[in-house]
Amino acid sequence: MFPARTAEDVAEFRARYNVEQMRAIEAGDEAVDTQELANSGRLRLDTYAMPYLDDFSTIQPIIDKRAKRAPPPDPNARFMSLDEFTMDLIDWADKLRNGKVTNTLKKLNDFVAAQHKGQPESQWPEEVKAKAWADYETYMKELVIEDSDNGPTDADILSYVLERSSMTDGNRPSNSEMAPGLPSQVPGVAGRYKAAIDPEDDGLDDEGVYQTLKARTGMSVREILSITIYRFKPRWVANQTRLGKIRSYSVTCVAGNRNGWIGLGQAKSTEPSVANQQAMLEAIQNMRPIRRYEDRTIYGNVESKISGTIVRLFSRPPGMLLYSWIRDC
Repeated sequence: MFPARTAEDVAEFRARYNVEQMRAIEAGDEAVDTQELANSGRLRLDTYAMPYLDDFSTIQPIIDKRAKRAPPPDPNARFMSLDEFTMDLIDWADKLRNGKVTNTLKKLNDFVAAQHKGQPESQWPEEVKAKAWADYETYMKELVIEDSDNGPTDADILSYVLERSSMTDGNRPSNSEMAPGLPSQVPGVAGRYKAAIDPEDDGLDDEGVYQTLKARTGMSVREILSITIYRFKPRWVANQTRLGKIRSYSVTCVAGNRNGWIGLGQAKSTEPSVANQQAMLEAIQNMRPIRRYEDRTIYGNVESKISGTIVRLFSRPPGMLLYSWIRDC
């Protein structure tokens, strides 16, 4: 049941693993008692036994994950330009295996003067571009299209459309089935969908979180970040609908600049981080000045009723806050 390793197995292991790993394997072989392994390696007949026997040497498509035989996608790959796509299409058509491989098909650059061969097609003059395309079409009609037996079949065209990569990755396969993300700067739409970073922020708001608030309040990002935020009354609430209870996170924030300005903000969202950020921005936007006596307290006592809650504010003499702090300590 548990034979010893042969010389071929040891040689294969030494070619696959380094010295430290071989020492660990040999230590593991010495630590395992084959007799104990034979006694404890019996088939289980209890309720929690595995419903199938598997030596884990083969991959079963139904219960095992797909093996990754290809490397990961190229992170620097991008979509081909028009010139690159044209050259890739010509290379594919010239290397078809169902017909005779010629490797002698001319390309569009062969029909222009030497001074334009090193330039992309977009930089050619209009008369040079028009003459090159006319000569190229004539060449293709004479040498390629008339010999239809060596041309691409419908299967070849379908394989090119479905399987060939449209990226500059050399058409290599990869494990990822997701489409690659768009680059940070798409030609033609740069600056339209992403707010530009204001250099006056000194790198404090590269994500653009405070740009709308800065435009509404007239404060700089540094002044916004210096405002004191106090978050209270965080809770989970539920809205009963015909589909059941929809839970969301509710929070209230109070903002103040420690100089007579105060604001209140409330927000609710399914994500706590989104609710906290929206409540903070709303509290800063709702900040209003409070008239203070000697820049330390309010004028007289104030009492007001909001729904079923009575709010009372009292003026205090100098040192009252320090006295209360000492008393609490």
